[in-house]
Amino acid sequence: MNRSPLPKGVLYLLTALTVGCEHTEPFSTGAFTPEGPFSTAVPRQLTLNLGTDLFPAWKPDETGLFYSYERTDSSQRDRCIAELPPEGGTRTLTLCTHASFSIDSIDALERPVVSDSLLVYLSSVGEQFALTPNHRELLVTRLDDLIHVDTIQKFPFVSPSTRIHDIPIHMAWLGDDALIYVAGRIDYVPPAPFEPPDTVVTGIEIARIDLNGGSPVVGIIPGTSLASSVQPTPDGKAIYYTVADSSVVYRMDLATTNVQVVHDFGAAGIARDVQVSGNRLVAIVGGDITFTNDPVLGPITRDFGGRLFSVDLTTGQETDITMPGRLHRYPALSPSGQRLVVESYVDLGGSRPLASADLWALEEP
Repeated sequence: MNRSPLPKGVLYLLTALTVGCEHTEPFSTGAFTPEGPFSTAVPRQLTLNLGTDLFPAWKPDETGLFYSYERTDSSQRDRCIAELPPEGGTRTLTLCTHASFSIDSIDALERPVVSDSLLVYLSSVGEQFALTPNHRELLVTRLDDLIHVDTIQKFPFVSPSTRIHDIPIHMAWLGDDALIYVAGRIDYVPPAPFEPPDTVVTGIEIARIDLNGGSPVVGIIPGTSLASSVQPTPDGKAIYYTVADSSVVYRMDLATTNVQVVHDFGAAGIARDVQVSGNRLVAIVGGDITFTNDPVLGPITRDFGGRLFSVDLTTGQETDITMPGRLHRYPALSPSGQRLVVESYVDLGGSRPLASADLWALEEP
């Protein structure tokens, strides 16, 4: 019986498969090293997490960027601390809570602050669906030994000014052996009658924590009532700060407590989230923010993001560097002043809860 020959194309395919497939060596897995960013464009989205990415903070040598990210692999939506390469890419360090007692709780690690060797962050633990966490702690660990963690301060607590500090916001190192932070008050305020309450954080004063003794000691920076952000000078002798209802950025000499106006954004709106490096200042200004005096709760700030401004402190020249169609919060200006990363949100319009945030690089060398 005659057989029809195989079509020429099939023959070529079988020949290629026969010649090209060797079974003498196993398949190799390759090297799964951290990968770089998907793009080199600026502005560039650094984080592609389906959850929310917050609180960027540079390492002093600018070799990495720490931030807090929301886990999407569990119903609790815990938050972890991670490090990114300065240009973005694969996480090179991840710190999460893995304690057995936290399996059914919500664990949030947030607001990282980094020195040459230490990592400070806020840990909040609470039950699912609870309005408030069970407790918050400011923790410190070494970058080369993340297993061992010490508690710096538990929150809330009654400060030396007799005000209750619910949460630390805008933390930074003040020299080598002290931290400085804006103390926040947390209120749970319904946006409208019969609606679930929003979590509203309002700055009340600036505090410092001295770490060079046997135990941390909290002190209050006088004249900083209603402060909303703080940034120390590199030598730790002065601070830049903003106030909840003002368009002004101030500078205070910590030894004399003398205060001067650094820049006034005027009609652009309320200034906050200040960062300074050299002769450059960046801040979030105006946008979707309101400040009111509630007859029961007192001063309340509702902040859903604003415009990002850069200021040349030598000339006073302002530049609006806001990304179109977006609102920003918590810019991180690198120590050299050459790199800028910021939380970025789609501008939904009106006073409403923020949508999911990603980190964006707006500038780099």
